[in-house]
Amino acid sequence: MLHIPLESKYDALAPVQVRISLLIYSLLMQEIRFESIPKRNENVSWKEFGTDGILLNLVTGDYFDVNETGLLIWDQADGRKTVNGIAEEVAARFAVRTEDLARDVIEFLQELAGKGLVSVEP
Repeated sequence: MLHIPLESKYDALAPVQVRISLLIYSLLMQEIRFESIPKRNENVSWKEFGTDGILLNLVTGDYFDVNETGLLIWDQADGRKTVNGIAEEVAARFAVRTEDLARDVIEFLQELAGKGLVSVEP
């Protein structure tokens, strides 16, 4: 649920706060398609632990655990590859069909975008 602050101690800032809240909401809820290009957020640090890893949003302090597949998707989200290109890389690594995997890649990227860990260019 989106919380938009409508009142502020500083009444002059209230319209700015509403615009910023709406902008953040629209960025987090953008549709991800096969031709979209995801990019890791520069304010996110990550660490691998064997085949798993953790992503840490340095701004919010939120963290997100990922498995081997998630790490591979994260690594491929470099701002140059499309979602379909990422799905092809992951499918080749795990010997599965791209068509079977592409929807899962989109869902995972939507989850990351919702947590502010990636941005996506349409």
